[in-house]
Amino acid sequence: MQNTLFTFAGFIPYVGPAVTVSYWVYSLYKADVASQIRNYTDYGKSVRVNIATSNYGTFYGVFSWDGTTCPMVETESQPNGGTETLKSVQVK
Repeated sequence: MQNTLFTFAGFIPYVGPAVTVSYWVYSLYKADVASQIRNYTDYGKSVRVNIATSNYGTFYGVFSWDGTTCPMVETESQPNGGTETLKSVQVK
């Protein structure tokens, strides 16, 4: 449904092609994240996924995980006033 919606949005004059291309680039990025996860799990390895959200968007980091410890990044104020906060941990 979502793919169809954004494909038809491509026919909106002036902005349509930009909307559709942006959506497809985003979809390719998400597919790459899923592929990285599968590269670990297909071989029985545990995975750690970091999700970073900022004014610039949401970004994902996929890493091998030992299954027991969660490496933490020290929180410090950034020059622009931003901070880093751990919001949740999910173990599945």
